[in-house]
Amino acid sequence: MPETSQLRSGVTGQALAEDWKTSDFHCQELAAVVYLLTYTLVLNGRRTRRATIWQQGADGWTVLYHRGTVVQDL
Repeated sequence: MPETSQLRSGVTGQALAEDWKTSDFHCQELAAVVYLLTYTLVLNGRRTRRATIWQQGADGWTVLYHRGTVVQDL
């Protein structure tokens, strides 16, 4: 996945430039409408592995669990 930059508004209302890159996406079905999504995120030079459990319901998708763990480059 190509590197992406995002501009968002901070708490003070000033724009904050953030450089982020995502990679290593994997999706695994845990149950009929429940999925585990894992991926790597590099945000402003800090690498994390992310895991999110999603459930599909009548109103769309809901996050049941999310975790990010900082990892070092090998």
